[in-house]
Amino acid sequence: MRPFSKLSSAKEIQWSASYHGLLVEAHIGASSNDKKHHAASSDSLDMSKDNHAQAIREIKSDIAANKYTKLVLTREHTRLGSTNATDMFFECVKRYSSAFRYLVSMPDGAVWVGASPELLLERNKKTYKTVSLAGTRPEGQPSWTSKELEEQNIVTKYIVNEVSKAGATEVNVTGPVDIQAGELTHLKSHIKFHFDGEEETMLDALHPTPAVCGAPLDASFNRIADIEPNDRRYYTGFIGLKNDDVSRYFVNLRCAAVYTDVTVFYAGGGITIDSDEEVEWQETERKLNTLRSL
Repeated sequence: MRPFSKLSSAKEIQWSASYHGLLVEAHIGASSNDKKHHAASSDSLDMSKDNHAQAIREIKSDIAANKYTKLVLTREHTRLGSTNATDMFFECVKRYSSAFRYLVSMPDGAVWVGASPELLLERNKKTYKTVSLAGTRPEGQPSWTSKELEEQNIVTKYIVNEVSKAGATEVNVTGPVDIQAGELTHLKSHIKFHFDGEEETMLDALHPTPAVCGAPLDASFNRIADIEPNDRRYYTGFIGLKNDDVSRYFVNLRCAAVYTDVTVFYAGGGITIDSDEEVEWQETERKLNTLRSL
């Protein structure tokens, strides 16, 4: 498991184990005071609804000033009290059959649990697949708005451009199509290509995408450090399984960090010039509920 940013307090530690012929690989770690930091207060890092709305207004002002076109704003919800991470994981397995579900115990004592709907990279020898997953609406909402369609288009164009620059050939895009992830619907395009180089080159080219950061990448990445009060740590990073011929990595979404006496849930959404403050808040509430409701 790799964190969102190399500047995060979560540092990379690698371990591996054999599981049904696969090498299970994770990059894990955290600063020594991380557990204490989260347990100290139930609201020390949680963004209030008013502060979330203010952040959206600031982002839209930046967009109007042509500083960037999209920024992914994330927030935490901290729940005091003990949580059984194993029970949460098995409930994920039962409820979210189409997601990548995992439980990972960290050296700092935290246990991360997740049910990610988003493939970052799949490799079968020299054939690669990835997806463009962006745009969110509640289950049953009748149609997509221009805001969600533009979000998804930004991510798709970015991915195609980046894998092509990294040396991919025979790039093919299909979609977008609607997919279900819990109580939410997303837009998803499939991207397939050939690549003769090292897998790590593609991982570096793809992560982070505008689906978890923004566009342009550098401008939105730098702004995130200023506008978000929390360290994302492994949220919007990635986790995966691999062996010599086959690998699959998923963006770490719909996840929580479970400590002894506190659980931290993570969610976010893409902000564009057309974003509505209430709609964006409710989107993060629904995403938080993926695990918070278990």
